[in-house]
Amino acid sequence: MSTGISTVGVERRVHVRVLGQPEVDDDGHRITVRGERRQAVLLALALAGGDPVTRDHLIERVWGDDAPSTVSTSLRVIISQLRRELGAQLIETTDAGYRLAALPSHIDAIEFGRLVEEGRALVGAGSFRAARTALHTALSLWNGVPAVADVPLAADVDELTRMRSDATFLHAQADLHCADTPINIAVLENLVDDRPYDENAWALLMTGLFWAGRQADALEAFRAAQRTLRDDLGIDPGPALVDLETAILTQDPRLAPPASARVDVPGFTTPFVGRDRDVAHVAERLSRERLVTITGIGGAGKTRVAAEAARVSAADFPGGVAFVELGSLTDGLLLPRRIASALDSRSESIDGLGEDIGSRRVLIILDAAEHLAHETAHVISALLERCPALSALVTSRVPLNLRCETVYPLDMLDVPSTDTVDACAASDAAQLLLRRATTADPTVALGSHNATTVARICQLLDGHPLALELAAARCGVLSLDDVLDQLRSDAPWRATDRDRPTRQRSLSDALAWTIGALSPTARTLLIRLSVFRDPPTLDGIRHVCSGGRVTEETLVDAVDELLTSAMLRVVAGDPRRYRLPGPVHSIAQSLLDASGEEVDVRARGAEAVGHLLEGARSAVASPDQATLFARVDAHINDVRAALDDAQRNDRAALAVMCVQLRQYWTAKRLHDEARTRLDAAFAADLAPALLADLLETSAWFHLDAGDAPALVIRDATRCRDIREELGDSASVATALMLLGAAASHEGDHDSAAGVFSEALVIARREGDPVGILRASFNLALAQQKLGRLAAADRALVDALSAARRARLRTFEALVLERRSYIAAEDDAPELARSFAHAAQTIRTELGDQLELCRSFWSVALSEHAVNEHDGAVTNLISSIRIAQEHNFSDAWWVPGILELAATLLESDGALLSAARLLGAASALRDREGVGPGTQTVPGLEQLRASLKDVLGTEQFTSEHTAGATQTGPDALALAGEALGARAPA
Repeated sequence: MSTGISTVGVERRVHVRVLGQPEVDDDGHRITVRGERRQAVLLALALAGGDPVTRDHLIERVWGDDAPSTVSTSLRVIISQLRRELGAQLIETTDAGYRLAALPSHIDAIEFGRLVEEGRALVGAGSFRAARTALHTALSLWNGVPAVADVPLAADVDELTRMRSDATFLHAQADLHCADTPINIAVLENLVDDRPYDENAWALLMTGLFWAGRQADALEAFRAAQRTLRDDLGIDPGPALVDLETAILTQDPRLAPPASARVDVPGFTTPFVGRDRDVAHVAERLSRERLVTITGIGGAGKTRVAAEAARVSAADFPGGVAFVELGSLTDGLLLPRRIASALDSRSESIDGLGEDIGSRRVLIILDAAEHLAHETAHVISALLERCPALSALVTSRVPLNLRCETVYPLDMLDVPSTDTVDACAASDAAQLLLRRATTADPTVALGSHNATTVARICQLLDGHPLALELAAARCGVLSLDDVLDQLRSDAPWRATDRDRPTRQRSLSDALAWTIGALSPTARTLLIRLSVFRDPPTLDGIRHVCSGGRVTEETLVDAVDELLTSAMLRVVAGDPRRYRLPGPVHSIAQSLLDASGEEVDVRARGAEAVGHLLEGARSAVASPDQATLFARVDAHINDVRAALDDAQRNDRAALAVMCVQLRQYWTAKRLHDEARTRLDAAFAADLAPALLADLLETSAWFHLDAGDAPALVIRDATRCRDIREELGDSASVATALMLLGAAASHEGDHDSAAGVFSEALVIARREGDPVGILRASFNLALAQQKLGRLAAADRALVDALSAARRARLRTFEALVLERRSYIAAEDDAPELARSFAHAAQTIRTELGDQLELCRSFWSVALSEHAVNEHDGAVTNLISSIRIAQEHNFSDAWWVPGILELAATLLESDGALLSAARLLGAASALRDREGVGPGTQTVPGLEQLRASLKDVLGTEQFTSEHTAGATQTGPDALALAGEALGARAPA
């Protein structure tokens, strides 16, 4: 087995470390690079940060003037060795040389340099807390000097060492100036030991000693610096160090240590739950940007996050933190006065405020600014221009739309991923719900008895903090189960807390406040988006929601506005999709109902579903079947809502949708859903052609689900009769094939062959290649069951030709697979194996999991037939895994999977498992209506006899009976585990 690094996605995952012993890390798999020249080449490539490096430059940096005449060959050999050791794709060949295919952020030397420069800039800007964090991260990357010497790259190593020394100095400087950190004199003394001629290092030590109350030691440090400089360099300390000595002697007030800033933010009576990541992200942005706006829907917790981020960042604002509440302010002209009051200023103009703030490093929090967004933008922009050290943190349901603004959309709290106790304990939404619920009822506690309820409440409310608090407040009267029931009934709740802002007394108030702050275009788009129950793509939004003020030109801006206000979320994936949070969706739906355009918007939504289902109907004849079905999966709630609406209001439309969904329902094994919808559709008075289509669909599901053949015959006969009356010959052939399949299912293969032959004649007369394909294929099945293998294979050759003419790759694979079964039955195992592998190649290309599941089983059968035991086990395990992952346990070939597993396990000596799987397979055939004559591994009777002989009839019967009680999923799990224990390495 190769020990090299995976070449899949190298640029995203591989980490390259050259600060210390050079090594490469691929998801925890570390490979150390040895040999000086190889290390030097890797270092040279790493220091380029992923940029191309010419061969000449590599030679110059690694060999220098000592390069031998064979150096080009030596470089190629080293590159080849590195590729063999680390993975072929890690080092790419360019036109002129090579490049390291790793992200710059994944190369420690590059990331180290970036963080040091970032820390340097932050120290210069006075953002000492953020600088300390960046520099600490940089120093954590340092593992020593890269192990190269006597090559030109040594100069680069020396530069890295100097940078590390600078990082240590800057970190000490930042740490000293953070008011929330004790002064560490030992660090400062080590600093002057490492940098004895750096007056800045001596200045830090003197300042630290003075701030620690050790004035005499600070003055002695100056004298030590003076002696060192004079004795070693013959120079005196510079003016800055001399001035510092004077300031210490006179205890100059300007040398006062940093004091904890005045942090004027509101207190809260409830604990802060969750949002730690959001607080850290906002604080990090405040360290770099001068204007940060937290946006989000009403009740998301913007004020709490702003207050906590301000407390975390206070050390960076020695001029103080001022909180300005704007929610109660109705006149934007009074905004400067409100800010002045928070800053203890008497100024009432922007100019006066600017003078009072001056160059002080101050943070102003402007809370609930959405209704005064224009005025807030004007005032804060002017103040930022006048006050170079001023920063502002704004909370608003919409951005201010200033160029200097950094917007931080505040999302909902994360909800439990499952309904387990562990998932609820790890969820911020669940913890908020439970924390607030215990305030109302101290007996509420998370446990296995209520984890499902807690998870469902959080999921219904989509992690909305205000909604969770309002729900939890009811726990003084209601149980959690009662709360969930009321949520399902959409009961409107209002808060009873007297200290809650008016706009947050109810969820509808909070959301209406947010929606009212949107632009008219964004508000219109938001309301129309509620027609979707599943997240649409941008194209889907465009097709359903355009019209009026939502034009091609305004749509993207409106989507962006909804995203930045956190009224809309991005669902990761390709293509990107968008969804409304649950509470937003609910209120937007009510607004749509009252908008006057409900009928039009819903009609466009239904039309979009219709286009989607028409694509699903044609999927069987399309190489894009997996993609088309995936689109239905992505909109399954929209589809089911359209089905529900049609079932209530238009049964003919329901019938059309049932016909369109036949292939999808079949592939997804949704037989119960199909039967329920079909029964409702048959209650309508349908046009003859549509009724015939519905009957064909119903007959197909009865056949595919293994229902009684009489049901297939009933519906297929009515379908045939209607189509004969309509003169639709091509469709008559389809009905005939269903009748033939029913006859075959009853064991009357002679009659089936006759019906399929009749259908084939019609298809050829009509020039219908798909009809020819289906009729030929089904005729081959009947002939095979009659033992006429040569005739069956001839029919399959005709079917294969028709499939290739029609470019139906799915059917081409199906025909090849069937030819493999016939070849195996005709004692041609090698030919059977080649057909099975050819079918699997096509199915792998198409990616349909249902077909792949069967194909792996078919290949396993063919491998077993040629005594390739390991190949049979490997492919059968793959078939089982797909069946488990996609819930294909009712597929007709699953009993065959279990029977082949039993055969393979018996040959490995796992006799008890083999007997149990035979019992499971037999019971499953009975339950699913899959007859014993269906394709499977040969020699089952001999296998049973052998097991009875070795185990004894009593034990075999016991295991066989135990297997018969297992469900399909349980039997597959048993087969997978038993085979996995014996799988080849």
